[in-house]
Amino acid sequence: MKGGDDSWNEGLAVKDGASESISERIIQKLIDANHWVMLSIVVILAEIFTSIMSVILKGEVTYDYLITALIVSIIVGGALLYFLLEIKQTRSHNIDLQHEIFERKQAEDGLEIAH
Repeated sequence: MKGGDDSWNEGLAVKDGASESISERIIQKLIDANHWVMLSIVVILAEIFTSIMSVILKGEVTYDYLITALIVSIIVGGALLYFLLEIKQTRSHNIDLQHEIFERKQAEDGLEIAH
């Protein structure tokens, strides 16, 4: 019953009145982003930075540095995506549980009034 009636949301307001932090907004944007695009950006940036470092350290861009950057960026990017999806799922479960708590409190209040 998450659909039309959002009155249960009123009971879920932040108690201290603080707005959403910058880190929470960044995490939410990362969760909402297209995961393949994000992984591609990670790989491209890793290749660019590795090429720059290869030039600085060896004076040329070597294939072994690029292969290493590719593999490491896919592993790290994949781990990042996994954790972002876990956060998304945890948030979804948290909202479901908060909704259930709110409904139970309403039902308990209704029973107390009836007696």
